[in-house]
Amino acid sequence: MNILAFLLVINFCFGSFYSLISQTKGEHFFLNSNISIKPVSQKKTMLETLKNTCQFLSQERITVQETANYLGKLIKAPGDEMPLEVQPNDSSFPLARIVFQTGTNSPAHVEFVLAKSSKLTIADLKSIFGDYKTLPRIHWNSPLKVMFESDTPQAAFTCTLIAEVEPTEQDINNATVTGLTLRRDVRLPEN
Repeated sequence: MNILAFLLVINFCFGSFYSLISQTKGEHFFLNSNISIKPVSQKKTMLETLKNTCQFLSQERITVQETANYLGKLIKAPGDEMPLEVQPNDSSFPLARIVFQTGTNSPAHVEFVLAKSSKLTIADLKSIFGDYKTLPRIHWNSPLKVMFESDTPQAAFTCTLIAEVEPTEQDINNATVTGLTLRRDVRLPEN
């Protein structure tokens, strides 16, 4: 009997709380409070996801499965070293593909599919990853690609972010990114 009474009290409390929220129509219901809740921008979460994933990929011993678990929910694992497909925790990316390094269980790179609503620009990436290099184009109509190098000191690997923009873009800094790849590179010995 006590459990039933407890459940009724919980149900009443949550119902009252929901009613209070729905009556405020999105306004703050803290009466004498200076607390303001600011929505986190999609760009900010995307940039944090990319930066944190680069740091994760820079670790010495990680597997493709660990990378999938880090990014989100595994949705497709076809086997035979075919790329794994993951639904990332960050909803700005509806899909990520983790590609195996040939002959190993380590990731070579991660390809992020961007949401159609994404407005991430090269300037946004530059604010986090620094200067970039424009890569040569294979064909006049192929996507324009720029490369950012991310180096976590003392890490066994480096991370290279490759961003694609439409081939017709004249102002690269303000160009909208259409594709993103994070490549895991072995750290080369310094001379």
